[in-house]
Amino acid sequence: MNDFGTWLKTTRKSKGINQRKLSRMTNISPGTICNYEHGKFEPSLYTMNQITEALGYELVIKERI
Repeated sequence: MNDFGTWLKTTRKSKGINQRKLSRMTNISPGTICNYEHGKFEPSLYTMNQITEALGYELVIKERI
């Protein structure tokens, strides 16, 4: 799993949200969510933002120094 995929799966489960419910919340297919969680694909920043907001988080991008 990648970092986002690991975070997504852990956070989703901790909130009691299954992939189908997250799919309805974000209009992203359950199969695509599964692929993100298993590191098969990386979401775009736009999609990542949709997912994080649906889970109650804010996506913040920081510059590495």
